[in-house]
Amino acid sequence: MTAAINDAPEDPMALHGYGIALARNNRAEEGMRYVRKALQKFPFDAVMLKDLGEIAFMAGQYDAARKALEGSKGINPDDFETYFLLGRTWIELGNYSAGAAALKTALEKQPGANRTLYYIGEAYGKAGRTADAHYYLGRYYHGRGEFKTAAFHLRQVIKHSQDPRQKAEAEEMLSSGRRAAPQTEDKTDERRKRRNAPLSYGQNGKTAW
Repeated sequence: MTAAINDAPEDPMALHGYGIALARNNRAEEGMRYVRKALQKFPFDAVMLKDLGEIAFMAGQYDAARKALEGSKGINPDDFETYFLLGRTWIELGNYSAGAAALKTALEKQPGANRTLYYIGEAYGKAGRTADAHYYLGRYYHGRGEFKTAAFHLRQVIKHSQDPRQKAEAEEMLSSGRRAAPQTEDKTDERRKRRNAPLSYGQNGKTAW
């Protein structure tokens, strides 16, 4: 990748790829600079904006991440990854309602992405909406087959939720003794690996995935 950037220092594809490579090697802030240079050539590239948002998240620059991801969402409003990353970013920025909303949109676009349920639960928990937090965490652990942990959360839903649908679903999952609707992990990691996207921990010790 270094050779590619040396051979074509102004090529946006090379700049984008080099920025990703830097981020994968815990040099997220440097990676951001290269992706931003690529975006000077292609300012409306949704994938580059999304990758800039992810790298900024890894670097702990959450407002920069939000701006890039909002830009990507505006160009491609149907992408699961963008909403997932945006939801996690809003949580880090302390806007838990916006985080939950973005993550719920991500879940609509990819219902089998079980880990999205965990972060929705996290957002609601931090917002003080404990019944909703227990509902999503119960679904998450139920989908993973961790029924003992799921049962704790689901019982809290039955006890405290004011939502009849949540209570009915919690009772069904508790009585089933198995996954009522088996979750299948999304193929995001596989897709991102194929295009060499950043998946390692960032400079702040946090990974976007």
